[in-house]
Amino acid sequence: MEDFANSSNSAPVRAYAKLSGNGWTFYIQFLPIIIGRSSSEAADDGEPVHVDLRPLKVVSRRHGKIGFNSDTMRWELHIIGRNGIKVNGQLHQPPCQPVHLENG
Repeated sequence: MEDFANSSNSAPVRAYAKLSGNGWTFYIQFLPIIIGRSSSEAADDGEPVHVDLRPLKVVSRRHGKIGFNSDTMRWELHIIGRNGIKVNGQLHQPPCQPVHLENG
């Protein structure tokens, strides 16, 4: 987390939030964000993958969708892929309710 802390950024970025992984950072500047495995063709509904977690086959082309729920005022992860997603060490498999995301 220290590598991607806001204090380590040299230039300010206008974004709703920031996703960070091992060696990468993605600034959420529009909603929703699709996480998955990019392919040569767009997803069935034409929505592109914004955060590409390739080349792992356990990652679906459209694995999850991050959005903001204005009713609950919380960030949510909707699981789209078949393999599920781990959040804070807990596996969430479809079908399931959206997973609430927290800072860190």
